[in-house]
Amino acid sequence: MLDSIIRSAGQLLDAPVQQEAGSWFVDTWVFLDPHDERESARRQIVQLFEGEAHDLLYLSSTIGPYEEGADLAALLRQMIGAMHCSLYISRPDAEGTEHLKIAAAVQTADLDPSRLSQLIREVAVFADRFEAQVYGREVDVR
Repeated sequence: MLDSIIRSAGQLLDAPVQQEAGSWFVDTWVFLDPHDERESARRQIVQLFEGEAHDLLYLSSTIGPYEEGADLAALLRQMIGAMHCSLYISRPDAEGTEHLKIAAAVQTADLDPSRLSQLIREVAVFADRFEAQVYGREVDVR
């Protein structure tokens, strides 16, 4: 059931969905400024995975490697309008690198593709905006 909801949300976003290692990856397109035709769309991958109790679906998108000089206060101030998202620093990966990420969680009860697609879009937009602000370019990480 959850798989079909996620895949239907991907269809609403016109975004391919891949499943691997217990997670789904939705490859969305985001415009930094949808009103500026000179700006081209950018890819942002949103990872979805189910909680252990199967009552929550977690969404996460990597902004890029955390750098000590990053102005986190400025990023947090931009999150004021976020309804469902949060900014966090991940645990170090196998190489010891921490990453900035945008995350959200939603209850799986009564979850529908339309609501999920909106949340995927919100996570992707914040992650892409911060990626451009912090790094000035797309960072290809999964």
